Amino acid sequence: MANFDGIVVGAGVAGSTTAALLARQGFRVLLVEKATFPREKICGEGLMPAGARILNELGILSELRAQGAQAFSGIHFHLPRNRCIELNFAEVSQTAQGWVVPRMVLDTRLARFAAQQPGVQLCEAFRVLSAQIGEGQVEVTGLYQGQLHTHRARLLIGADGIRSRFHNGFGIHRHKRRTRRFALSTSYDQLQGTGVVEVHCCEAGEAYVAPMGKRSARITLLLFGTAHRPR
Repeated sequence: MANFDGIVVGAGVAGSTTAALLARQGFRVLLVEKATFPREKICGEGLMPAGARILNELGILSELRAQGAQAFSGIHFHLPRNRCIELNFAEVSQTAQGWVVPRMVLDTRLARFAAQQPGVQLCEAFRVLSAQIGEGQVEVTGLYQGQLHTHRARLLIGADGIRSRFHNGFGIHRHKRRTRRFALSTSYDQLQGTGVVEVHCCEAGEAYVAPMGKRSARITLLLFGTAHRPR
């Protein structure tokens, strides 16, 4: 017999939001995450208007703003040969805004928000080992506090990203990249603010510059393959 209506594997942005929305519809949800919050995760830090709208509907965007989230009005893609593609949100909607939110802050707040919803049980440091489909239910077994735990539900949602450990058991195979990717992230002060997120692209990779207010920015460098070695 299932002891939950749904099990969501992965308490990142997608998983925590899904768990919270399911709970608001009356479902009992187990939300499991292999890491513990707060956690560091390299990210471009930019939240697009569609995502910001969902967070506003959930009622937590104002909290993120109070924690230092900064609005941005568009994205500028800087391409080789001095080309630039500008995406300005005002051309789509006068009220559309993106928000720069540190990923550590966003993940932690969403996971805590999901856990506060009646019907959601958040289990951090839970490493999923296997998932089986039975008749009318799914069964998830994982390692938690040094012991094996098995939970059953009517619905299983995998929100643990492209490196999912249990998707293969269901015949879902991700396309493996031929080259590895490497990322670095840091913050800089005394920068000239532009009010937009800038993405600088080249053959070796991409650099994201996300404004954080007060002349500071979060800069994330994504390198492809072995490009990081000579540079």
